[in-house]
Amino acid sequence: MHDRFWETVTSPRLIPNAGRNETKLHADMLPPSTHHSNLRGILSWSQWARLSSDTSYAAGGVCEVCDEQSFGPHGKSQRPDCHELWVFERRDGVYVQRLERLIALCKSCHAVQHAGLAATVGTTPMLVATLQRVNGWTRSIAEADLRWAESRYEIMESLEFDLDLSALLSQINIPGYPALVIPAAEREALGLSRQKKSGSETGSALTLFDVGTDDEDESGGKR
Repeated sequence: MHDRFWETVTSPRLIPNAGRNETKLHADMLPPSTHHSNLRGILSWSQWARLSSDTSYAAGGVCEVCDEQSFGPHGKSQRPDCHELWVFERRDGVYVQRLERLIALCKSCHAVQHAGLAATVGTTPMLVATLQRVNGWTRSIAEADLRWAESRYEIMESLEFDLDLSALLSQINIPGYPALVIPAAEREALGLSRQKKSGSETGSALTLFDVGTDDEDESGGKR
C-alpha cells in the first residue's frame, strides 16, 4: 500500500479541535481484527469505569465533538460515552492501532463511529442526520462519507494490527505487557480471556453505572 494512499485511508475520523466551520466528525468502522480487544474488552470493569468517569469529567460532562449533552432512553440526560480515539500507523512494515486518547461523545456522535453496527440495526438515517448537523453538510455529502467509511473498512479488513495503549501508561497496568503494546497475534485471546473472567461483573455493573462503552458487535459484523 503506497504511503500517500495509506495516509488517506487512515486520516482522522474525529477532529474534536477543528475550527468552527471545519469538519469534526466522519463515519467510521473498525476493521474486524481489532474487535474483541478494545480497552473495554481487555481491562477490568472497575478500570474501565474509572477511565470513563474521568473522561466525562474532563470534558465537563458534554460531548467533545458537538458540545451537547448526551441523552439515553426516554430522553434522559446522562454522562457522555467514553470512546477510544485511534490512530492507525505503519512502523517498519508493521501495522499498529495506537490509542491517541479517550474522548467523551454523546450517543449520536458515538453512533457515527460505529457505522457498521448502525447499518445492522437500521439506524443509518440517524447517522446521516448527525453528520449533517455537526458538520453543516448536505445529505449527499453525509451519505458519501458513509460510503467512504465502508470502502475504508474493506481496505483494512484483511490487515492485522499490533495494539499500542502506551498513552495510558500512567493509568493502567496489563500483566505481561509493561509497555502496553500487544502484538496482533495475542490481542484477541487477551480480550476474550478478560471478557470471560469478568462476564458476571460486567453484566451487573452495566445496570448500576450506565457507563457508555465501546463494546464490539458480538455477532462479529461491521461496527
